[in-house]
Amino acid sequence: MWCLSVLAMAGLLGGPHDVIVNEIMYRPPEHNYQDEYIELFNRGADDVDMAGWRFNAGVQYEFPAGAVLRGGGYLVVCGDTAYLGPKLGLSAGDGVLFGNWEGHLSNGGERIRLVDAGGATIESLRYGDRPPFPTAADGEGSSLERIAPDADNDAPENWAASEREVAWRELRVRAVPAEGATRLRFFFPARGSVLIDAVEVREEGGGENLIANGDFESSADGWSIVGVYRASRSTAAAYTGNASLSVRATSTAAPGDCAYAELAGLVEAGRTYDLRCVCRMPASAVAAYSRLLICDFLGTESRIFLGNGSPGVRNNSYQRGGLPPVFVLQDPARAHLGAPHDWYAVHEPFIPASTDAVRITCTATDDEAVADVTLFLDTGSGEVELPMYDDGAHGDGLFAGDGVYGSDLIPPLPNRRIVRYRLRARDGAGRERWAPLALESTPTYAYMVSDGVPASSLPVYQAFISTASLQALAQATRVYYPAVLVCDGVVYDRILVRNRGHTSIGNPKKHWHFKFNRDRLFPAFDALRQHINLNSMWGTKDYLREALSYPVFRDIRALPCDPGAPDCFLAGSTCYTEHVRMEVNGAFWAMFMHMEHPDGAYAGSNGLHPDTEIWKAYLSSEDLGTNPQSYVGTGDCHCNYGKKMNLELGFAALADFLHGANARLGQAHPDIVRYIDAHMDVPDFVNYLVGTCLVCNADHPAKNYLIVRFGDTGRFSMAPWDLDLVLGRNFDLSGGVYNDTIRWDNHAFIATQGHPKIDGPWNRVITQFLNQPRYTEMYYARLKELLDSYFTTDAFYPRIEALREKIRATAALDRAKWGAYGDRLSWEAKVDEIKTWWPRRRDYLRTYYAIAPPSDPVATVANDGAELHVAWKNNGAYPEIRVYLDGLQVKRLTANETSTTVTGTSIAGLSGPREVTVQAWYRYSGWSQSPNNPTPVPGAPVAVAEFPRVATPLDLTCAWESAPAPAGDARIPAVRLAWRNRIVAERIEIVLIDGETAQVAGTAPGAAREFLLAMPDAAPETPYVLGVRSAAGQEVSAAAVCTVEFSLQAPADMLCVQAGDGGVIIVWTAAGGMDAYVIAADGREIGRAGGDESQFVSTEVPCGAVVSVRGAWAGFVSAPAECAMPPCTAFIRGDADADGRLSINDVIRALEYLFASGAAPACLAALDANADGRLNVSDPITIVRALFGGGSIAAPYPDCGTAPSALPCAYFTPCAG
Repeated sequence: MWCLSVLAMAGLLGGPHDVIVNEIMYRPPEHNYQDEYIELFNRGADDVDMAGWRFNAGVQYEFPAGAVLRGGGYLVVCGDTAYLGPKLGLSAGDGVLFGNWEGHLSNGGERIRLVDAGGATIESLRYGDRPPFPTAADGEGSSLERIAPDADNDAPENWAASEREVAWRELRVRAVPAEGATRLRFFFPARGSVLIDAVEVREEGGGENLIANGDFESSADGWSIVGVYRASRSTAAAYTGNASLSVRATSTAAPGDCAYAELAGLVEAGRTYDLRCVCRMPASAVAAYSRLLICDFLGTESRIFLGNGSPGVRNNSYQRGGLPPVFVLQDPARAHLGAPHDWYAVHEPFIPASTDAVRITCTATDDEAVADVTLFLDTGSGEVELPMYDDGAHGDGLFAGDGVYGSDLIPPLPNRRIVRYRLRARDGAGRERWAPLALESTPTYAYMVSDGVPASSLPVYQAFISTASLQALAQATRVYYPAVLVCDGVVYDRILVRNRGHTSIGNPKKHWHFKFNRDRLFPAFDALRQHINLNSMWGTKDYLREALSYPVFRDIRALPCDPGAPDCFLAGSTCYTEHVRMEVNGAFWAMFMHMEHPDGAYAGSNGLHPDTEIWKAYLSSEDLGTNPQSYVGTGDCHCNYGKKMNLELGFAALADFLHGANARLGQAHPDIVRYIDAHMDVPDFVNYLVGTCLVCNADHPAKNYLIVRFGDTGRFSMAPWDLDLVLGRNFDLSGGVYNDTIRWDNHAFIATQGHPKIDGPWNRVITQFLNQPRYTEMYYARLKELLDSYFTTDAFYPRIEALREKIRATAALDRAKWGAYGDRLSWEAKVDEIKTWWPRRRDYLRTYYAIAPPSDPVATVANDGAELHVAWKNNGAYPEIRVYLDGLQVKRLTANETSTTVTGTSIAGLSGPREVTVQAWYRYSGWSQSPNNPTPVPGAPVAVAEFPRVATPLDLTCAWESAPAPAGDARIPAVRLAWRNRIVAERIEIVLIDGETAQVAGTAPGAAREFLLAMPDAAPETPYVLGVRSAAGQEVSAAAVCTVEFSLQAPADMLCVQAGDGGVIIVWTAAGGMDAYVIAADGREIGRAGGDESQFVSTEVPCGAVVSVRGAWAGFVSAPAECAMPPCTAFIRGDADADGRLSINDVIRALEYLFASGAAPACLAALDANADGRLNVSDPITIVRALFGGGSIAAPYPDCGTAPSALPCAYFTPCAG
C-alpha cells in the first residue's frame, strides 16, 4: 500500500490504457511532412506519466521526463514543433505539444504503435487511405479523427474525416464577468486571419442581442482594433446574408493586441451571459497563419481551432455513447454486378437500359439496432427522400431483419440519364452515418442509363461537359472545368477537365487532362489513377508515333542480361499508352492517346519503389546550374521542374543532384565519373539515351522528359515524356512544330552542348555524361547491340500494321472531324511514311560505326613518373584526337598526330597502372544546330601506363609534441612528421631507424602528408632517428630521414610573495612548450597551472615552507625552481587580542574582525583557535568552549610556540621577548 500512496502523492496514478490515439494527420493538404501530427487523448480522469513512453512504429519518438497527459486532456506529437506550433497555437513546453519525431507517416496507411516505458503496448492500430477509411483525410484537407474513444481503434468505421478549414465552426461561450470585464475580444497566438459572422451576446435564458452589429450586412461599425490587428467588412464569404467580419493580424502581435466589441453599459458584473458566433478561415489564408483563434468573452477565454483537424481539442467527429450505424462494403463476390468494391451500395442492373427499372440495396448494422435507412435519390429533377426496407420483399435478401435494405423500384429513365443517390442510416439515439461518407469529394453514387456504346475496337470514354465549358475548352486555356466521365458503366462524377500542353494548346484539337476524386479513382493500366492524360495526336497525323515509341524504352530496359554483371541493363520506367475513343454528350468527339500520368500508380506499373521521386522538366537547358531558381521549387514557383510523385519530399534531392552533376561542365574528369557512378543509375540512363536516339526524339534536350530518383537506391535517371516529335518529326526553324518534313538523320549526340537541337536548347546532364569516354563507349556499344538485334523492320513492321488495323475505324472518324495541317495526305499514307523512315534511321546510325578508330596505343612512363609518352596508329583522317588518363582529358590534338607527351600537374603524384584512352573525333553529318562539331568515334582504344609505385617523400620535417595516452588522462611524448609526396603510393610507412635497422612504427594512407607518432618510451636528452617512406605491396622506397631529441628546461626567475589575506602569489618565467606546471610546498603538491601560465596563487603554503615549480611535459618533469617562505613566528593560539592570556576579550576581538569590520590583527594565525587553517565563526566558538565548557585549544597553547600555518603572523608581542 505504501507504494500506491507514494504514486497518489505524486499525482501520477492514472490508467495507462486510457491513453488512446485520437487523431492522425497523415497526409496534409499542402503535401508538407512538417504538418503531420498524432493526437493522444486520455479518456480517463487520472493523469498519466508519459516519461519514457514512445512511438516505435509509424514514427519514432520517446516522451521526455516530466511529460504528463492530464485526465481528459490531449497531447499532440509532431515532427517539427517550431514549425507546427505557431499554426496550432501551441508550443513545445506547454505540456500539450511534443516532438520532434523521426520519420514521417505513410500516405498509403501503416501501423502506429505506442508503448509505455516498460515496452508494453498501449495502442496499436492500422489506418488506411482507401474505403472503408474516409478518403477525405488523404490529402483533401481533413485529418483522420476517432469517433468514439471507447470503441475499437482498429475498426475503420470508428474513424471519420475532420471538418475542413473552410467550414464554418460554431463557438459558444458562457461567462460571468467580473467588475470591469466588458469586452468581447478575438486574437491569435501568432499571425492569423479569420471571418466571423452571426455574433450574438444574450443574457442567460434569452433576451435581446447585445451586439448591435453582429451580421455585418452594412458595415463593421461597433468593432475596434488594437495594435497590429485589422478588422473590416468582407463579402468574400458569409454564414448568413452577404457579409462577415474579416479580422487579421499579418505580423507578430504584442500582448493585448486584438479586435473587439465594447459591451460597457450593456453587461453587469456577476450576471451570466451567453456568446454564440460562427468562424472560419478565409480561402486566402496563407499556410503559415495560425489555425487557432482565441476568444476572450467578458474575461472568460475560449479557443476554437479553424484549421484542418482538431489537434489539442475535442474531435469534430466525436460521438457520445458509441458508434453510429455502419454500412457494409459490397462483397467482392458480387463483382459481376459491376459496382466497385469500395461502394457501400449497389444498384441492379448496374448498367440499366432505358427499359429497365432499377433497385438499390445496401447492408447496415449497429451495435444496438438500426432505426431506419433512407435513400436520397436524384433522377435529374432534384433530390428526394425515400425509405429503404428490410422486409424481404424489396430485393433485400430472403428474410426480413437481416440487415439488408432495398428500395422501391426506380422506374425506367431515358438513355444517358445520370441518376445520383446517397444513403443515410440512423440508430435509436439519433446517431447517423452516410454513404458515401461525409466530406468525400464525390458525395453521391451514380449510374447512367445506357442503351449501349458505339461499337469500337478501342475503349470508349463517355464525357458529359456543359456547352459553356466546351466553349471555354476550345480556347487556349488551362483552367479546370467540371465534367462527368463514364467508362464501363462506372460514373465518375464531379471531376475536372482542362486542356494540357504548351505549343499544342493553340491547335483546333486539344490535349485533355482529367483529374478524378481520391474517393473514386479511375482504373487504367492495372492501377487506380487520379490523373489521366489524353493526347490529341493532331500533330502526328498518323496516330501511331507515341504508341510505337514509348514501348521502345520498356523493351530495351527489359532485354535479358546477367543481373550480377556491372553493366546489366535492368528495367527502368516509361509510360503505358492506349488509344481510346471519346464520346462527349452522346456524340463522337475524338480519338485520343491515353498516356500514363507519372504519379504513384506510374511507379507501381513500372515496378518502382514507393519512395521514388519524379520531376517533369519544363525548360532546363543551358541555364541549368547557373540559375539555381531553375530547379529549386519555392512556395510560389517550381520554375523549370514540376514535382509529380512524392510531393512531400520537395526539391532538395533534385537540387543537390543537379548542383553536383553540373560541376566542371564541358570537361572529361574522373571527379565527374565518380559523382555520376555514385548518384546515377548509369545502365538505366544509357538505355534512356539509346532509346531517345533510336526513336529520333527531337524534343528532349530542354523539356519534355522526366527526372527519376529511384526510391530503393537513391540514384537518378531520366524517362521519356511527350513523344510526339519522334520517328522523323522535327521542329523546323521555318515551319515550327507543325511541318511535314521527315528526318532520319538527327545526330546521335543531339541534346549535348556540341550538338544542340536545331533551335538551340541542349541538356547539361546529358552533356556531362557523354563527355566522359567511359560512358560514351557504353552508349555506343548499347546502341550498336540494339541496332543489330532489336530495332529492325522485321520486329516493328508487324507492330505498325497491328496498330493500324486496331485504330482504322476511329482514326477515319477523327481525321474527318478535325482535319490536318500542311499536306493533305491520308493518315494511312502517314503510317506508310513511318515504315519508310525506319530502315533509313537504322542506316544513318550505322554510319557512326563506319569510321575506324585509332589502334595499337602504347603508353610509357619516363623520368621517375614525370613524363608520359603515348603513341598510336591512325586508321583514318580525324579532325581531332583527345587523350585521356583515367578519364581526365590530358591532351587535345587538332592535327592528325600519332603521338604526344604529357607532363605537369595532370600526372603529378600518380603511381601504379593507369588507363590511357586515345579517342578520335569525327565530323559526322547529322541534323543539329552545330553539325560541323566533331563527335567521338566509337571504339576508342585503351593502353595501360605503369607509373612508379613508390618514391622517396620530400621536404620531411619533425617536431616533438605532447599527445594523450591511449587510456586515462596522462600524456606521452610524440613526434609530428610532415612531408611532400612525389607520387601517391599504396601506403606511407613511418620507421624508427637504429643503425642499419628500420622498424615500422606506424602506417598512413598513400596520400597522407603528415603523421603523429606516439613515443611513450622516449627519454630526454636522447636522439631518435625517424624515417618516412612510401610502400606498395612488398616494395618500399628509400626513407626521408630526420633526427629528434628533447630536453626539459626548468622555470626561471621564480618569486614568492605573501598576500595580506594569508595567500601566497607565486610567479615564474615559463620555459615554453610545457603541458602544465606543478607547484609544491615542502614536497607536497598544492596545485597545477597551465603550460602557458606563469603565476599561481595558493592559501596552502605554510610559513617557513620551501615552494617549488616544475615544468611537466608528456609525463616528464623538469628540474625545479624554488623559493623559501619566511620562518614561522611564535604565538599563543586563541589569544586574539595578543595580551598573553585567554579571556572573553579574545572572543569579542575575533567576532569584531569577522563580522564588524574590525582591524586585522598582526598575527592572524592566533585567531585560528580550531587550527583548521581558516578563519570563521568556529574559532570564537572554540574559545568560548575552552573558557566555559571544558573544551581545548591545540598547541601552541597556553605557552608561546610555532606551528606551520598558511595564515600570516607578522609579530606577536607576548612571545617577542
